[in-house]
Amino acid sequence: PRAGGYFFGHGPRRVRYISFCASGFFAGIAGGLYALNYEFVTEETLNAVTSGRVLLMAYIGGLGYFIGPILGAVILTLMNSLLSNYTDLWMLYLGILFLLTVLFLPKGFAGFIMMHRVAWLQRRIRKLVLPYLATAIPAMVFMATCVLMLELSHLEDESISVLNMELSASSSSTWLGLLLIASTSMLVTRRTLPALREAWESANHVADEPESKS
Repeated sequence: PRAGGYFFGHGPRRVRYISFCASGFFAGIAGGLYALNYEFVTEETLNAVTSGRVLLMAYIGGLGYFIGPILGAVILTLMNSLLSNYTDLWMLYLGILFLLTVLFLPKGFAGFIMMHRVAWLQRRIRKLVLPYLATAIPAMVFMATCVLMLELSHLEDESISVLNMELSASSSSTWLGLLLIASTSMLVTRRTLPALREAWESANHVADEPESKS
């Protein structure tokens, strides 16, 4: 990497120094605005949890892209402000989101968006709409069912009303029905993956340029 930096005419040490100064500059501005907004700053503002939250924002959004940390901050802020009003398990869902990002989106959500650049430039993005829907719908049903099971296990003897139906945590039929829906939706999702993979390869295929005859 150092040789590559010198090859392009930039000293890696100088670039790192400027990047460090720029990040400190913007972090200082953000801290000043935070203090002006809340008018009260404690040690919790600078503890390890806050630093870890910032790293989560950057990783989930995408470390290799400028818009990645911004996108990650939006996602985590929405989860914090919306999910925390409805469930006590929102931190668990945040951890699951992080694990899914590590496993399936190592470049973050911004990287996932940029993966469609070739298909967009080739004007083949429409080929991915139906395969994405065919995979996303059963996958969302599977995730919603898993969320319901987690919430029921957390509520113990209470019940949840879903689509005018009362789901009781103490009812065996409720658990059997949820397990059946989860397994069926997961099976359907796996069945749609080959078609999605084929559509992805077709949309992102770059034709070889014909060799010029001498």
